[in-house]
Amino acid sequence: MASTAEAAQPGATAPTVGSQRRNIIFVAVVLGMFLAALDQTIVATAPP
Repeated sequence: MASTAEAAQPGATAPTVGSQRRNIIFVAVVLGMFLAALDQTIVATAPP
């Protein structure tokens, strides 16, 4: 049985992500993880 992507466009290739867009996504994910870790350290030290 053919997948829906093959049935929709038989000659199409998978979409690719450019290097600039990939780098932006990577920086956004790393920044989000950093801010979450920073927030956790601030909240963890605040309670007595």
